[in-house]
Amino acid sequence: MDYEVKPGMIISSSGVVEESVFERYDYPNRPGFYWFIKSTVPNRAEYVFYGSPNTKNSQGMAGRIIPFKCTDGQTINIQGPWWSNADAFKRSTGIDITDEYFTFIVISRERIHNYKRDFYTYIDVVYKDDGPTLGPYERYKKVLRDVFAVLPDEKLFLYHRCTSGGSHSLEQRSRWV
Repeated sequence: MDYEVKPGMIISSSGVVEESVFERYDYPNRPGFYWFIKSTVPNRAEYVFYGSPNTKNSQGMAGRIIPFKCTDGQTINIQGPWWSNADAFKRSTGIDITDEYFTFIVISRERIHNYKRDFYTYIDVVYKDDGPTLGPYERYKKVLRDVFAVLPDEKLFLYHRCTSGGSHSLEQRSRWV
């Protein structure tokens, strides 16, 4: 079985914010700053933003003023908010949402890059998720360890994608996991 990875859509971070509702949390070590976590989605860890309504020169999201609609009914306008991550949110607030990512993993024995059309084909797939799977972002490390337990001396290729955007493709050997 083969698996083909074609170029995906570009996600507009400001578009994600403008169409969503967020839980708002104080940023404990930065008075006047807030964390915003997209509500009502199981993969909240993929939608972590922060900013302050008092900042006038932040360049996140190209310095645009972005309205965050909050679950308490307020809308808070933030100039240049930043898209962050669940680990930074946890360090700041102590609230752990690091197991709330949707990821998709493919592991194969061979990978070919089609430079002309800019996509990869994974050949002789030994593991593939049935679909996006909820868990930690680095879930791929456990999956690789499990595969290498059965195929310890193989050179394998990993494709790992987070549903909100971003992916990586790596050559792996058992000693690297």
